[in-house]
Amino acid sequence: MSSCLFYNTSQNRVPNIWLFWKTTVATPNMIHCSNQQLTVEIDGVLLSIIHVHCIYVSRRQLWYDLQQLSLSNLPWLMLGDFNAYLSYLDKQGGHRPITAVMTDFRDFVGSNHLMEVPCNGFHFSWWNKQVGRLKILGKLDRMFSNILWSSKYPGWNYKVCNWLCSDHSPIVGRCVDIPQPKNIPFKFFNMWCSHSTFRDTGKANWDVPVSGHSIYILTQKLKRLKSALKT
Repeated sequence: MSSCLFYNTSQNRVPNIWLFWKTTVATPNMIHCSNQQLTVEIDGVLLSIIHVHCIYVSRRQLWYDLQQLSLSNLPWLMLGDFNAYLSYLDKQGGHRPITAVMTDFRDFVGSNHLMEVPCNGFHFSWWNKQVGRLKILGKLDRMFSNILWSSKYPGWNYKVCNWLCSDHSPIVGRCVDIPQPKNIPFKFFNMWCSHSTFRDTGKANWDVPVSGHSIYILTQKLKRLKSALKT
């Protein structure tokens, strides 16, 4: 195996996932690989490259493997061909996406507290190379991250580029420093509830006395609690 190349196992077929890296960056450590994913650790972060099986029931082992990786407590980025849609808007042409498959995909994303990375460029990343009424477009290639990754790389996003020789578009990830907008809406993450200090933090901030009208008291308590949770 070359010092600048990792590839996965794909039974008796040619490997379907290849990872190349420049000699100027640190050498990744292989964590896990299968016929549907290859995961490495580099500089304290996890990177998983995905090629999900097109058969629905064959994805269950992949979901299990990735769920175990989500417990690592490291910044984690996942990217590749997921062969499934999150929404009916992610496909144009052909048969309507199967609801059960979309639900399975959504459940995996939600149960592992993953967030889709902001995307620009083209919406659809796959094209069946047909035209007219036979043309089908789909958003099959994506990037997801956990909250630790988005905190470490707050400007991370990816671009869906134009099609080249493949029926899949290249997707390019990058970290861009984006100024923090003012008055950004507060978002509550359910995963916070499982943190060991969540209850004590909430109680300590909520029990601080506030004087004034009942609506004012509620507003001030919520503001204080929001600040505590964000830190």
